[in-house]
Amino acid sequence: MNAPSNRVDDVMTWYDTIAPSYDELYGAEQLRKYDHIFAVIQAPRILPHQENLVVIDVGCGTSLIVEELKKALAMRKYYYVGIDISLNILKIAKRRIEELDIIADLVAGDASNLPFREDIADIVFSISVFRCEDPVDNLIRESLRLCRPLGVVALTIVCGEGVDEIKCQEYPNSLYEGVIKSGRELIRVIKCEQLKDSDLREKP
Repeated sequence: MNAPSNRVDDVMTWYDTIAPSYDELYGAEQLRKYDHIFAVIQAPRILPHQENLVVIDVGCGTSLIVEELKKALAMRKYYYVGIDISLNILKIAKRRIEELDIIADLVAGDASNLPFREDIADIVFSISVFRCEDPVDNLIRESLRLCRPLGVVALTIVCGEGVDEIKCQEYPNSLYEGVIKSGRELIRVIKCEQLKDSDLREKP
C-alpha cells in the first residue's frame, strides 16, 4: 500500500510506524488482489516451463504473497527476493519467510531504482506500490527490465476513484488489464516475451 507522500523519507517513516499492524490493516485487501493476479498467471502457457523460478517482489511489504506462492507453485522450486523501503516491514517479512521455510532474500531499497541487473526474474510482482500520479510508465519499464524473456510482470496501480480513466502506455504483450472490485486500483499483467527496446520507450 502507498503512504500519503511521495518523498522517500516520509514513505519509509510511514511504513516503519505501521509495520506491526500492516497485515491487520491491509492483509485482506492484498489477498483479494493476489486472487486476481494468480488466476491470470496460473493459466496454461503463461509462466516459463522450467522447474526453478526466480521471483522478485517489488515493494514486498510483509511478504504476504509468499503464502500464495507456496500454494500456486507447490510442485516447482523458486527463489524469492523481496525488496522494500521499510526495515521494520522487512523484519516481519523475514519471520514469515522463515516460518514457511522458503529459499529467499530480502533487500532494503527503493522501487523506483531497483538494485538488480536486467533479465534475472521469471516473475516480477509490484502490488500497490505505485499511484496514478507517479511516473507509472517509467516504473513499469523498470520492472520489465528485470524480467527474462517468457517471464511475467504483474502489478497494480492505486488510483482512487476514476481509475477507469487512467491511461498508461500500451504494451504489445499485455495479458490482462482490469480494475479490482473496489474500483480504486488498476491491475496489469504483462508477458515479457519478445519485448524489444523500442517497445519500452515512451511513446509520443
